[in-house]
Amino acid sequence: MAENKKSFLMYCDWIELFEDLPDDICGKLTKHIFRYVNDLNPETDDLIIKSSFALIKQQLKRDLNKYRAICVKNKENGKKGGRPRKTQNNPDKPNGFLENPSKPKKPDTDNDTDTEIDKEIDKRDYKESYREWLDFRKEMKLKKLTITGVKKQLKFLDKQPDQIACIEQSIRNSYQGLFEVKNGTNKQNNKPESITQIREFTDQDERDDGFAYADELS
Repeated sequence: MAENKKSFLMYCDWIELFEDLPDDICGKLTKHIFRYVNDLNPETDDLIIKSSFALIKQQLKRDLNKYRAICVKNKENGKKGGRPRKTQNNPDKPNGFLENPSKPKKPDTDNDTDTEIDKEIDKRDYKESYREWLDFRKEMKLKKLTITGVKKQLKFLDKQPDQIACIEQSIRNSYQGLFEVKNGTNKQNNKPESITQIREFTDQDERDDGFAYADELS
């Protein structure tokens, strides 16, 4: 965790994960979580704990990144002098600024978009895997998906028989998009043998979303 950070978030929907585990494993997993957030670098040979913690770890990382971003923003505001001083010429002026801003700041829509994206993802059973996919895209420095792009990918995944396998296939092979998982696969590169052509969306908005799908040639 970050220096001087004394708390972390646990989420209500984690109960689904814990309810499926034996009580002794739940206890070990809880200890593993607390050791991780206290920078004790816990290790385990228990495959159940490893797989269960992997999902929780991704969320803890996202929360830590948000916390660090807030710290940086607060530090920058502090350098600017913090809260504006109250005007001396007109102490009754309600806004407290020395003068009215000539160019009002535009509202920050990034948080609204992220909230809308989270709501769409949370509707899916494979939400944790899809968030791993978004983290992978970020690590690859690919363009951030818009809400339209996320909805199109989720709609595509909803039609797949195994959404998690579809996502893992793209992460494993460093694909920039999501593709159908085919029964016949090439073990050397793990790409579907029957996919012979990859077509990106021609619509500008869809292309900007970085979403592509595969077509089979007849």
